Amino acid sequence: MSGSISYPTILTFSNQKGGVGKTTLCACFANFLISKGKRIKVYDCDRQLSLSKSRQRDLEKNPEVEVFYEVIALEQCDKPSMLKLIQEVYFLKDYDYILFDCPGTLSEAWIAPLVCNSDYLLIPFHYDNVTIASTSEYILFVETILENVNRKDSVGMIFIPNLFDKTVGLKEERIRWEKYKRKYETRGFVSSPISDRVALERFSTIQDSQERSAIVNESFSEILNLIESER
Repeated sequence: MSGSISYPTILTFSNQKGGVGKTTLCACFANFLISKGKRIKVYDCDRQLSLSKSRQRDLEKNPEVEVFYEVIALEQCDKPSMLKLIQEVYFLKDYDYILFDCPGTLSEAWIAPLVCNSDYLLIPFHYDNVTIASTSEYILFVETILENVNRKDSVGMIFIPNLFDKTVGLKEERIRWEKYKRKYETRGFVSSPISDRVALERFSTIQDSQERSAIVNESFSEILNLIESER
Protein backbone atom coordinates (compact mmCIF):
# COMPACT_ATOMS: atom_id res chain seq x y z
CA MET A 1 0.00 0.00 0.00
CA SER A 2 1.38 3.41 -0.96
CA GLY A 3 2.59 5.41 2.02
CA SER A 4 2.59 2.43 4.39
CA ILE A 5 5.36 2.11 6.98
CA SER A 6 7.85 -0.71 6.45
CA TYR A 7 9.18 -2.29 9.62
CA PRO A 8 12.33 -4.42 9.78
CA THR A 9 12.10 -8.20 10.09
CA ILE A 10 13.68 -9.53 13.28
CA LEU A 11 15.73 -12.71 12.83
CA THR A 12 17.07 -14.43 15.93
CA PHE A 13 19.71 -17.14 15.78
CA SER A 14 18.94 -19.29 18.77
CA ASN A 15 19.08 -22.78 20.24
CA GLN A 16 19.69 -23.91 23.79
CA LYS A 17 22.50 -26.17 22.55
CA GLY A 18 25.89 -24.52 22.31
CA GLY A 19 28.36 -25.28 19.55
CA VAL A 20 25.80 -25.70 16.76
CA GLY A 21 27.07 -22.71 14.77
CA LYS A 22 24.74 -19.87 15.74
CA THR A 23 27.42 -17.18 15.65
CA THR A 24 29.08 -18.47 12.49
CA LEU A 25 25.79 -18.72 10.60
CA CYS A 26 24.61 -15.35 11.90
CA ALA A 27 27.74 -13.71 10.48
CA CYS A 28 27.48 -15.62 7.21
CA PHE A 29 23.79 -14.81 6.86
CA ALA A 30 24.50 -11.13 7.54
CA ASN A 31 27.05 -11.14 4.71
CA PHE A 32 24.59 -13.02 2.50
CA LEU A 33 21.89 -10.41 3.10
CA ILE A 34 24.31 -7.61 2.31
CA SER A 35 25.21 -9.35 -0.96
CA LYS A 36 21.49 -9.25 -1.82
CA GLY A 37 21.29 -5.51 -1.21
CA LYS A 38 19.53 -5.71 2.16
CA ARG A 39 19.97 -3.11 4.90
CA ILE A 40 20.79 -4.84 8.17
CA LYS A 41 22.01 -4.41 11.73
CA VAL A 42 23.36 -7.17 13.99
CA TYR A 43 23.14 -7.42 17.79
CA ASP A 44 25.57 -9.70 19.61
CA CYS A 45 23.75 -10.98 22.71
CA ASP A 46 26.19 -13.73 23.66
CA ARG A 47 28.10 -12.99 26.88
CA GLN A 48 31.27 -14.17 25.14
CA LEU A 49 30.71 -11.45 22.50
CA SER A 50 32.31 -13.68 19.87
CA LEU A 51 30.70 -11.84 16.96
CA SER A 52 31.70 -8.40 18.26
CA LYS A 53 35.26 -9.52 18.92
CA SER A 54 35.45 -11.01 15.43
CA ARG A 55 34.29 -7.70 13.95
CA GLN A 56 36.99 -5.87 15.92
CA ARG A 57 39.67 -8.28 14.67
CA ASP A 58 38.40 -7.99 11.10
CA LEU A 59 38.65 -4.21 11.25
CA GLU A 60 42.14 -4.34 12.73
CA LYS A 61 43.28 -6.59 9.89
CA ASN A 62 41.44 -4.62 7.21
CA PRO A 63 41.22 -0.99 8.40
CA GLU A 64 40.54 0.35 4.91
CA VAL A 65 37.68 -2.02 4.08
CA GLU A 66 34.20 -0.51 3.83
CA VAL A 67 31.81 -1.92 6.43
CA PHE A 68 28.22 -2.43 5.31
CA TYR A 69 26.55 -3.26 8.63
CA GLU A 70 26.97 -2.62 12.34
CA VAL A 71 27.68 -5.29 14.94
CA ILE A 72 26.46 -4.00 18.30
CA ALA A 73 27.63 -5.71 21.49
CA LEU A 74 25.02 -6.05 24.24
CA GLU A 75 27.44 -6.48 27.12
CA GLN A 76 24.88 -5.99 29.88
CA CYS A 77 21.52 -7.41 28.89
CA ASP A 78 18.49 -8.01 31.09
CA LYS A 79 14.76 -8.39 30.54
CA PRO A 80 13.81 -4.67 30.83
CA SER A 81 16.62 -3.53 28.53
CA MET A 82 15.75 -6.21 25.97
CA LEU A 83 12.09 -5.19 25.96
CA LYS A 84 13.14 -1.56 25.48
CA LEU A 85 15.53 -2.52 22.67
CA ILE A 86 12.89 -4.57 20.85
CA GLN A 87 10.49 -1.63 20.97
CA GLU A 88 13.18 0.62 19.49
CA VAL A 89 14.19 -1.93 16.85
CA TYR A 90 10.67 -2.23 15.46
CA PHE A 91 10.79 1.41 14.40
CA LEU A 92 14.17 1.31 12.63
CA LYS A 93 12.61 2.06 9.26
CA ASP A 94 15.98 2.36 7.51
CA TYR A 95 16.64 -1.37 7.90
CA ASP A 96 15.22 -4.46 6.22
CA TYR A 97 16.49 -7.00 8.74
CA ILE A 98 17.68 -6.95 12.34
CA LEU A 99 19.73 -9.99 13.39
CA PHE A 100 20.24 -11.21 16.96
CA ASP A 101 22.91 -13.76 17.90
CA CYS A 102 21.95 -15.56 21.13
CA PRO A 103 23.92 -17.71 23.58
CA GLY A 104 23.39 -21.45 23.87
CA THR A 105 21.31 -21.26 27.02
CA LEU A 106 17.77 -20.59 28.17
CA SER A 107 18.75 -19.33 31.62
CA GLU A 108 18.88 -15.65 30.64
CA ALA A 109 15.62 -13.85 31.54
CA TRP A 110 15.71 -11.71 28.37
CA ILE A 111 15.66 -14.66 25.96
CA ALA A 112 11.92 -15.32 26.30
CA PRO A 113 10.92 -11.72 25.38
CA LEU A 114 13.29 -11.76 22.41
CA VAL A 115 11.88 -15.08 21.19
CA CYS A 116 8.31 -13.83 21.56
CA ASN A 117 9.01 -10.66 19.61
CA SER A 118 11.08 -12.15 16.80
CA ASP A 119 9.60 -12.66 13.38
CA TYR A 120 11.70 -15.76 12.76
CA LEU A 121 13.90 -18.00 14.87
CA LEU A 122 16.79 -19.43 12.88
CA ILE A 123 17.72 -22.63 14.70
CA PRO A 124 20.97 -24.32 13.69
CA PHE A 125 21.34 -27.95 14.75
CA HIS A 126 23.45 -31.02 14.11
CA TYR A 127 22.26 -34.48 13.20
CA ASP A 128 23.53 -36.18 16.34
CA ASN A 129 21.57 -37.66 19.22
CA VAL A 130 22.54 -35.06 21.86
CA THR A 131 21.80 -32.04 19.66
CA ILE A 132 18.54 -33.53 18.35
CA ALA A 133 17.32 -34.04 21.93
CA SER A 134 18.36 -30.54 22.98
CA THR A 135 16.80 -28.93 19.91
CA SER A 136 13.54 -30.77 20.55
CA GLU A 137 13.53 -29.37 24.09
CA TYR A 138 14.13 -25.91 22.67
CA ILE A 139 11.10 -26.26 20.39
CA LEU A 140 8.96 -27.09 23.41
CA PHE A 141 10.36 -24.05 25.23
CA VAL A 142 9.42 -21.80 22.32
CA GLU A 143 5.95 -23.26 21.96
CA THR A 144 5.31 -22.97 25.71
CA ILE A 145 6.23 -19.30 25.97
CA LEU A 146 4.29 -18.46 22.80
CA GLU A 147 1.19 -20.03 24.34
CA ASN A 148 1.50 -17.61 27.26
CA VAL A 149 1.67 -14.38 25.26
CA ASN A 150 -1.02 -12.55 23.37
CA ARG A 151 0.51 -12.41 19.91
CA LYS A 152 -1.73 -12.22 16.88
CA ASP A 153 0.66 -13.97 14.50
CA SER A 154 3.13 -16.77 15.01
CA VAL A 155 6.91 -16.78 15.26
CA GLY A 156 8.35 -18.67 12.31
CA MET A 157 10.84 -21.42 13.12
CA ILE A 158 13.53 -22.13 10.52
CA PHE A 159 15.75 -25.13 11.21
CA ILE A 160 19.21 -25.19 9.65
CA PRO A 161 21.02 -28.56 9.58
CA ASN A 162 24.60 -27.40 10.07
CA LEU A 163 27.99 -29.10 9.64
CA PHE A 164 26.24 -31.91 7.81
CA ASP A 165 28.20 -35.03 6.91
CA LYS A 166 26.17 -37.73 5.19
CA THR A 167 28.82 -40.35 6.04
CA VAL A 168 28.34 -39.92 9.79
CA GLY A 169 25.94 -42.09 11.79
CA LEU A 170 24.83 -45.68 11.87
CA LYS A 171 21.90 -46.74 9.72
CA GLU A 172 19.60 -46.76 12.75
CA GLU A 173 20.74 -43.26 13.73
CA ARG A 174 20.17 -41.87 10.25
CA ILE A 175 16.65 -43.30 10.25
CA ARG A 176 16.01 -41.67 13.61
CA TRP A 177 17.39 -38.33 12.42
CA GLU A 178 15.18 -38.43 9.32
CA LYS A 179 12.22 -39.00 11.63
CA TYR A 180 13.10 -35.86 13.60
CA LYS A 181 13.59 -33.89 10.40
CA ARG A 182 10.01 -34.71 9.44
CA LYS A 183 8.93 -33.75 12.96
CA TYR A 184 10.66 -30.38 12.65
CA GLU A 185 8.92 -29.85 9.31
CA THR A 186 5.59 -29.93 11.16
CA ARG A 187 6.82 -27.06 13.35
CA GLY A 188 8.49 -24.91 10.72
CA PHE A 189 10.80 -24.92 7.72
CA VAL A 190 13.89 -27.14 7.44
CA SER A 191 16.48 -25.76 5.02
CA SER A 192 18.90 -27.73 2.92
CA PRO A 193 21.86 -28.87 5.03
CA ILE A 194 25.07 -26.88 5.26
CA SER A 195 28.08 -29.13 4.70
CA ASP A 196 30.80 -29.68 7.27
CA ARG A 197 33.61 -27.73 5.64
CA VAL A 198 36.72 -26.17 7.18
CA ALA A 199 36.07 -22.86 5.42
CA LEU A 200 33.12 -22.14 7.73
CA GLU A 201 35.40 -22.17 10.77
CA ARG A 202 37.01 -18.94 9.51
CA PHE A 203 34.00 -16.67 9.12
CA SER A 204 34.25 -12.96 8.45
CA THR A 205 32.02 -10.12 9.64
CA ILE A 206 32.94 -8.01 6.62
CA GLN A 207 32.62 -10.14 3.52
CA ASP A 208 32.47 -13.86 2.82
CA SER A 209 34.88 -15.61 0.50
CA GLN A 210 33.56 -17.34 -2.60
CA GLU A 211 34.22 -20.68 -0.90
CA ARG A 212 32.14 -19.84 2.17
CA SER A 213 29.39 -18.33 0.06
CA ALA A 214 29.18 -21.50 -2.02
CA ILE A 215 28.76 -23.63 1.13
CA VAL A 216 25.82 -21.65 2.54
CA ASN A 217 24.20 -20.30 -0.62
CA GLU A 218 21.59 -23.04 -1.19
CA SER A 219 20.34 -23.04 2.39
CA PHE A 220 20.38 -19.25 2.75
CA SER A 221 18.64 -18.68 -0.58
CA GLU A 222 15.83 -20.99 0.52
CA ILE A 223 15.51 -19.14 3.81
CA LEU A 224 15.50 -15.67 2.26
CA ASN A 225 12.97 -16.72 -0.39
CA LEU A 226 10.70 -18.05 2.34
CA ILE A 227 10.94 -14.90 4.43
CA GLU A 228 10.54 -12.53 1.50
CA SER A 229 7.46 -14.43 0.30
CA GLU A 230 5.83 -14.00 3.70
CA ARG A 231 6.71 -10.35 4.35
